[in-house]
Amino acid sequence: MPYLKNLNLNDEVYIYLSDVVNTIIYKDIIRRFKIRNVNFFQNLLIFLSKNIGNIFSAKRISDYLKSQKIEISVNTVLDYLTYLKYAFFNRWS
Repeated sequence: MPYLKNLNLNDEVYIYLSDVVNTIIYKDIIRRFKIRNVNFFQNLLIFLSKNIGNIFSAKRISDYLKSQKIEISVNTVLDYLTYLKYAFFNRWS
């Protein structure tokens, strides 16, 4: 991300990084895999970001999201995790 050197360490950096992530998520993942449940996908990304470095399973993610009143099957979680893998999400951490 060479463009970051042109920004001051303030809100500009966070806006830039947010734009990059959104571009990757929306153009590379949601469109390519035709994800219909975008809200769930965003919640999954938040969960994964908050649990970087922790061991988790699709079942645990599904159970956690159900506790947050978000009903989603374990198979859907597995599918979405696979899509992230194909988009090299695992290299961001």
